[in-house]
Amino acid sequence: MVATSQQTALACVLAHEGGNVDDPRDPGGRTSRGVTQRVYDAWRRGQGQPPRDVFLARMTEVRAIYLEQYWSRVRADELPAGLDYAVFDAAVNSGPVQAVKWLQRELGVRADGVVGQVTLAAARSHPAIAALITAVCARRMAFLKQLRTWRRFGAGWTNRVADVERTALMMATGSKQAPPKGRPVPPDGGARADPAHIRLPAGAGLAQTIAGAGLATAAAAETLGDSLRQAAAEVGQAAQQLPAFAAMASMMTVLGLVLLVAGVGWRLYVSWRWRLIDGALGGAMERGSLASRVLGREPAPGLSGGSKFGEQ
Repeated sequence: MVATSQQTALACVLAHEGGNVDDPRDPGGRTSRGVTQRVYDAWRRGQGQPPRDVFLARMTEVRAIYLEQYWSRVRADELPAGLDYAVFDAAVNSGPVQAVKWLQRELGVRADGVVGQVTLAAARSHPAIAALITAVCARRMAFLKQLRTWRRFGAGWTNRVADVERTALMMATGSKQAPPKGRPVPPDGGARADPAHIRLPAGAGLAQTIAGAGLATAAAAETLGDSLRQAAAEVGQAAQQLPAFAAMASMMTVLGLVLLVAGVGWRLYVSWRWRLIDGALGGAMERGSLASRVLGREPAPGLSGGSKFGEQ
């Protein structure tokens, strides 16, 4: 990819990220031009420099961080025009590992979050780059809607992804691109969309260490329902002499059926939510416990995400 494409993509990302932000509701925390304090401190340490307030970061530092930690991490220089920008912007917003997984799922290759020769070959030989860009952006939107912070930042993210898709398609087709400067910045579109903030199924807190959390609740409800209905059948014989027992038997039968239906319904709901989350994350369950990934028990996307021993 030529340098002018790289600079255009970077200018578009900077336009979306805006200036200095310190919103306590933003998972990224204190941020300047899209670079969080944590990322800036890590980059400064890597340069042999002491940490300092990210609001004081020079533009040369900001650009270097974007190109080293995001553009290069997704190997954007080696991706088709337009697709490079779409994946790059997603990497900035949600981490390189997560962005690459969305691309890999659409390409039909192993979703390990590492861009290797297999991923590059599949991207370069894809017969419809425009359709691929749209599909990757759709996966990104599906993910954003699963975040706990969607209610606060959803409108800004929606505007941002729509603008990214529109610009990426123009780049892919060779259309003249509108200058990024002067474009309105989507409100809250620069908020970090961290995979660790996936909204888990309600009531599954005690079972977050395993995929399919909450199914134990459904199983318990079904077991209790069966027990109540069996007890009702035994009490039913005595009910012939005492009307009160007849009423008790009916109540237990109804309660058992209600619990049984509720348990089955909860099982279906939780399974559906986990499938939705798995798809939004790019197929994390293919490599292990989805809950473990969501809860940060494996390397989180970002500076530490991805394996150096991944796809080559």
